[in-house]
Amino acid sequence: MPAIDADLTTQLVKETFKELNNNQIYVVPGFVARDRDSHETTNLGRGGSDYTASIIAAVLNAEVLEIWTDVDGFMTADPKVIKSAYTINELSYVEAMELCKVIYPPTIYPVCVKNIPIKVKNTFNPEHPGTLIKAKIEDDNKPIKGISSIKGTSLITVTGLSMVGVIGVNRRIFTTLANKGISVFMVSQASSENSTSIGVRDEDAAAAAEVLNAEFAKEIETGAMFPMQVESGLATIAIVGENMKQTPGIAAVSSCVSHSTYFTTRSSCRNTKCSTSSSVVSAP
Repeated sequence: MPAIDADLTTQLVKETFKELNNNQIYVVPGFVARDRDSHETTNLGRGGSDYTASIIAAVLNAEVLEIWTDVDGFMTADPKVIKSAYTINELSYVEAMELCKVIYPPTIYPVCVKNIPIKVKNTFNPEHPGTLIKAKIEDDNKPIKGISSIKGTSLITVTGLSMVGVIGVNRRIFTTLANKGISVFMVSQASSENSTSIGVRDEDAAAAAEVLNAEFAKEIETGAMFPMQVESGLATIAIVGENMKQTPGIAAVSSCVSHSTYFTTRSSCRNTKCSTSSSVVSAP
């Protein structure tokens, strides 16, 4: 998704709706945009229509942003995988961001900073209450709201005794990967600091290992570090719920970090490894 000039966009929305009449219905096309410099017609990319609605709602200080889609709202899990999954009535902005498959994540930000709730409804089942997303859920006693997953995960482990207590190793890891255009969506470091595991997409694993081996070639040659260890064909599972951090015993297998617990598991379920931003790593 292209970067948005927030100041200019806000100005243009205000000018367009300066004579807003609450008794009228305004139909606004989403997705389509204009390049600030060339003035050529472009688009906002995937999720651009929802994003357009969110931007306008935020600028106009709307009471609520309604997103009409083809499902009843956010589900506790993928119903194609978990048959007993059901619709979640209410979510916080943070929880919705973690579970975001129904609406595109950038849609949440503009209204979140204005504390404008989001209502997700089903066009084909308008009677269903859907999911309400807001800043704080009252009387929320559920520690876990849902489970999300990412297929095609590779776990790359950077390890070596020379890493212990050395400042800048992780900076080198992330700078090297960023320069190659490789996104890291999960990080785990041992408490001893002698290893760091990162999660990348399967299609990026080979390139990531190659550039990291090149970056640490001197340390690998002297035996201070080991060549990159790559495990592919994994799935990333996110257990989501803001109340997990206040509920003892939730993270019996992996460690609970703030709003989410992340761990990596093989599709065959024979091996399990915890990969969180804390120092817990487990195997059966």
